[in-house]
Amino acid sequence: YRDIDVGRLMKHTEALYRRELGQTYRHYREAAQYVYEAMAAEGIPNAEYLEFPADGRTTYYDVRMPIAWEATVGRLTLLNALGTQVSGLTGAPAAGPLVAADYRIHPYHLVKGSVATPPGGCVARILTEQQFLAGEDPRGALVMLEPFTPPRGAVLAPILDQGGLGFITDRVSGRYAHPDCLTWVNAGTEGTAWHVMADDRPFIAFSVSPRMGDQIRFSANRRPLTARVECDGRRVPGILPAVTALIPGRRREEVWIYAHMYEPLSDDDANGVAACLETAIHLLRRGTPEFSVRLVFAMELYGYMAYIASRGDALRGAVIGGCNYDALGSVKGASLSCYT
Repeated sequence: YRDIDVGRLMKHTEALYRRELGQTYRHYREAAQYVYEAMAAEGIPNAEYLEFPADGRTTYYDVRMPIAWEATVGRLTLLNALGTQVSGLTGAPAAGPLVAADYRIHPYHLVKGSVATPPGGCVARILTEQQFLAGEDPRGALVMLEPFTPPRGAVLAPILDQGGLGFITDRVSGRYAHPDCLTWVNAGTEGTAWHVMADDRPFIAFSVSPRMGDQIRFSANRRPLTARVECDGRRVPGILPAVTALIPGRRREEVWIYAHMYEPLSDDDANGVAACLETAIHLLRRGTPEFSVRLVFAMELYGYMAYIASRGDALRGAVIGGCNYDALGSVKGASLSCYT
């Protein structure tokens, strides 16, 4: 452990996390380019920058690729919310419009895959999930989900079926200890795919803090609540990059060390990518390994499958094993044991 360069691990983790934070495919390309250049800078040989279609239609084996998504604006402004005090919620009107979510303040506020409003935005009602389930008409409205409702297809699909615009979620682990935190919505889609596909229906969705979610539900339960919704999200056919490199061994059979990119979390999985780079650096210092070692960095599941398919169907003899560096233990005071 003494030989591990913690500063280098932290440098790569932070640099990659900051590039992935925006969630769009422009950010994905920047992240892949950073990893590709980092491998060259660290002396890792045979690096390749690969591109696969992100059109929501192309299929590799049984996995269909996502459609690319770009956005720069995603804002939810409450127009007539009831106010708050330090002591708690009150029935007094808020002092003017209240911005509940803004992609430019933090990208987690806008759920990936959200589509554009008309220029200047639109005014929408906000219903609570309980109002929606009780039969209120959700057409053109956003539904404020209950605190523990997963923002997934089981709730999004019925909202869209009945003409709803989308949802707002404040589902945060440890919400009572961290009432001002945001959740990153992963797989906020109407189906089982982790990402939006070409034939998925349009929606707009936001992630807000538990404190803001409580204020929205409080207001919507006491008066018709409206909000200005602004978004310039676009689902467009694009490119999904992947990066790989090969450390030749005495034998041609490959052992893979791999980690996924494009999730905007430092420990899931920017630090996994950084740890793969650190592993490769130490392998090179030890000389030629017995087996060839391949690094693979791609979108979790989807990018991996695209890369595997690009290698053809004869991998059983060419690849003999691997290790997935996914969400490495990075909690202060904890230990991680790795057995080879």
